Amino acid sequence: MPLLILSYLLQIACAVHAFKRGYPMPVIFLILAFPFLGSLIYVVAVLIPEWKNSRAARGAVTGLRDAIDPERDVRAAKETLAITDTVGNRLALADALAGRGRPAEAAGHYAACLEGIYEKDPAILTKLAEARFAAGEFPAAIQALETLAEAAPEHRAETTHLLYARALAEAGETARALEEFETLAGYFSGPEAVVRQGMLLQSLGRGEDARGCFQRALDGAQGVPAKLRERHEDWLELARQQLETS
Repeated sequence: MPLLILSYLLQIACAVHAFKRGYPMPVIFLILAFPFLGSLIYVVAVLIPEWKNSRAARGAVTGLRDAIDPERDVRAAKETLAITDTVGNRLALADALAGRGRPAEAAGHYAACLEGIYEKDPAILTKLAEARFAAGEFPAAIQALETLAEAAPEHRAETTHLLYARALAEAGETARALEEFETLAGYFSGPEAVVRQGMLLQSLGRGEDARGCFQRALDGAQGVPAKLRERHEDWLELARQQLETS
């Protein structure tokens, strides 16, 4: 009896799926006329290939491979680089190392790519700065970002500007960090910059100024579409918490 019920449920699910996908009536008739065989054919011929080609399926396969062999991409990138030492192959290795939480190693390879026509490449300098920051090498991250600002000021996005302010703060250059955070607060899309500014001010014992930043973050979210506000909810919640406890 349970198998019969399961067969009927599968039949209904396949028929509904075929109808929603716009398949011709003969396909739906096949499913309904032959409850088990029709559904089985539909699953094998349609559902499995469709699932295998879906983004969710590809993500699941990638996740499973990563769990079984997390160093697979790093190992493959190293083997490719050993065969042909090019900037592209070295960048691929650096990206793989960064993705595996090994930023110090990644930074070394990013730095090695900054030669010849790539000496001041904005994309490589950005990745180098991110890796240096993730590795806790804050002065080196600052240097990479300053080189980027000099070489290609038009490529300095708000995210790299924020990274620069954070690196200055971590390096103990708080006065300069506050200046950068203040500039960022005027144009940054979202509350992160002004909340980080408030957190830095709070750590310096400037509670009143910090509360002003947190309130500014919350005020700035007023009237923002709900979906956009949801993207920044973590930072807004942090601002609320700091106002309640300060």
